[in-house]
Amino acid sequence: MTEEGTDPATDPAPVTEEGTDPATDPAPAMDEGTYFTDPAPATDEGTDFAAPAPSADCDSVSGADLGSAAAAPGRSNGYKTLILLHGFKVNGSVNCNSYWGDGKVEPYLNKTRGWGGKVRKLTYYSSGGSGCTRIPGAGGTGHAIEDLGSAFAWYIYNTYSRHGVPVDVIAHSMGGLVTRTAITGTQKQWRTASGRTFPPYLYIEDVATLSTPHEGARASVWKGCSTSRFQVCQMIPGSSFMRSWIAPYGNPQSRMGTDWSAVGSGADWVVNTGSALNTKASRHPGHKYLFLSGSGLDHGKMSSITEDGRGFNYPIKYCHYNASCNKANWDGWPQIARGAGPLWVAANAVYYSSW
Repeated sequence: MTEEGTDPATDPAPVTEEGTDPATDPAPAMDEGTYFTDPAPATDEGTDFAAPAPSADCDSVSGADLGSAAAAPGRSNGYKTLILLHGFKVNGSVNCNSYWGDGKVEPYLNKTRGWGGKVRKLTYYSSGGSGCTRIPGAGGTGHAIEDLGSAFAWYIYNTYSRHGVPVDVIAHSMGGLVTRTAITGTQKQWRTASGRTFPPYLYIEDVATLSTPHEGARASVWKGCSTSRFQVCQMIPGSSFMRSWIAPYGNPQSRMGTDWSAVGSGADWVVNTGSALNTKASRHPGHKYLFLSGSGLDHGKMSSITEDGRGFNYPIKYCHYNASCNKANWDGWPQIARGAGPLWVAANAVYYSSW
């Protein structure tokens, strides 16, 4: 999503946002050198808690076109409405102000980075929600991720897409899976196992995911799997949710086209590097960024670091779709010794429309 020769890791966009909560609990001890490749366990088919997959002949939503589609907007660099979508919260309630950098991220994006009031913090949870806009159809931690994706898709459609207005999304952790199911479900015109539908189309130009478990979360998270925390079960590697909604559709597209950037960290104890970068994708996202383990960017910091005292001092590797780098193995990727922080990278990624 940058112009030729412009790299989100270094170049600024023009200036003109409990219990065992993975984002806050201390990380377990980790072996240096193993954080890249934590193996996924064999999934026991008999204990797979994930929702049934939509089959190849799954319900297509007949009559989903609710009228003439608004003309697809053209792709362009610029400050479009920017959606911030949070990750899993163990109690099903989120304070969006504290979640996004203790209230620092929104003003950073609006004022320092130039979005000028176009940043919107959303929640897909039906309780709490301080500092958030709650989307209609929101649920709890026992609701399937794809059901939340349906609610998110309809919100984007009714608020923006049907009026011809494109949006960009920065999603942290599970928020990236919610976004993926929103776009995939709309693209395929699926119906979820609970009967939820998807809108006829979406206009989402850019998505940047921060520490999203595209291939599942680490083993330290799985102990939270239960019927009341069904979303945790779905984020176990190899779950039917992963096999049906995520793995086959590595680069889902809205009607105007969607440019994806996956950002991960070697210091993240919740989502391992391969999962955050979606290295096993059936079709790779366009851009990948890896903060090295020495960055100190754990799972929670990936949604909160803007420009702190370290400035441009985060070691980072990167790979783009039009480069010769191996998108499934970061060993040989170009490296920047002093790169920008994750919110800087994500902001640049969604500002620019294409390479």
